[in-house]
Amino acid sequence: PAITIDARGFWRIGNKLTDKGLEEWGTDRMILANAGDGEFAGIIEDYTAWSFYFSDGSSVTLKKTLFTYDPDERMRGINHRGYNRSAPENTLPAYRLSRLMGFRYVETDIRFSSDGVPVLLHDATVNRTSDGDGAVADFTWEELQAMDFGAKSQDYRGTKIPNLDDFLALCSDLGMMPYLELKTGTDEQIGQIVQMVEEYGLTENTVYISFYDYLLAAVSKFNPTATLGLLVKKVDYDTAIAPALALCTVADKLFIDSSDYGEEAVKL
Repeated sequence: PAITIDARGFWRIGNKLTDKGLEEWGTDRMILANAGDGEFAGIIEDYTAWSFYFSDGSSVTLKKTLFTYDPDERMRGINHRGYNRSAPENTLPAYRLSRLMGFRYVETDIRFSSDGVPVLLHDATVNRTSDGDGAVADFTWEELQAMDFGAKSQDYRGTKIPNLDDFLALCSDLGMMPYLELKTGTDEQIGQIVQMVEEYGLTENTVYISFYDYLLAAVSKFNPTATLGLLVKKVDYDTAIAPALALCTVADKLFIDSSDYGEEAVKL
């Protein structure tokens, strides 16, 4: 029967629910995908076989199949704010779903609470994505934790806003590669982000993107070989090319990301 995983990480096999969450099973990388025609394919690394036992005496066993998986042989899709078609954007359930749906590259947005905790949030306020009201920068981490970021999704009520530590831990555990969009921050705060990425062993697999060139310049101070992406709405010399050239050192790897595909933009 089909296997699904709910927002808490519990496995549902047919109409039965396991008594353990995903984190308790002792694996750190997994993909589940619908193979069609009623078949459900599971790819779970670092195990030989798992058996699930239920109170009615039934059981299901998953046996390992050897395979080769090279993400660079496929188009590189970067899942924006997690798999937010189903789960609330920029939350851990959304990123678990990203991995389950086959994405290895995931984008998120970083802002800071009033007490300096880097959190995952796109907007400057919590209004759209939670049951709270106000600017994220005006709330402490503890105050943000009291808000429900799944309140507007019936299946994910009670979901908390993650901090960057939560997100990087998940990326490390599930083998995902983060694209961090920097929304704000001082040099010291950007240095904190770069250090956290290093502590999780994700330095080589992390891309820093921003609409603000000074934030990317701050990244370079702490990691001169970082991959940087300058986000621009329109490609012209003053707003795109000049700041990009200023950022691009011998060591840095830099790209410009824009929806401006006009002939002049491509030429520039």
